[in-house]
Amino acid sequence: MNIKETIQLLGIQDVTTPRQKKNGTVTWKLPIKRWGKFIEVASFKSGYVRNNNCGYSNYQLNKCKMSKRYYKYPNGRLHEFDTKERILIPREQDRLEYLISYCLKNYYIKQANELQ
Repeated sequence: MNIKETIQLLGIQDVTTPRQKKNGTVTWKLPIKRWGKFIEVASFKSGYVRNNNCGYSNYQLNKCKMSKRYYKYPNGRLHEFDTKERILIPREQDRLEYLISYCLKNYYIKQANELQ
């Protein structure tokens, strides 16, 4: 099944604004409500995929990998710490496939009782 058929089957709507389209962003609205609003997810040209529900907390949905970072204090002491680094998805088709699988797992299956 191709991506367009899967999107239609799941009832996902493209709600991209002209400005988003110009910037290379695609926004999708799922038929699932959370906190009284339909869930929106977006694919960005930069390689990120995000949950687009709130203007101030659009959290990233990309997978993470752990990496080491270092900070050198003024006294010369070196501090090592672990950080999470997001794995970017460069191709638009790959981002859409990832979004669909993420939404199926985290919204359609886990929140099946909230479907409209």
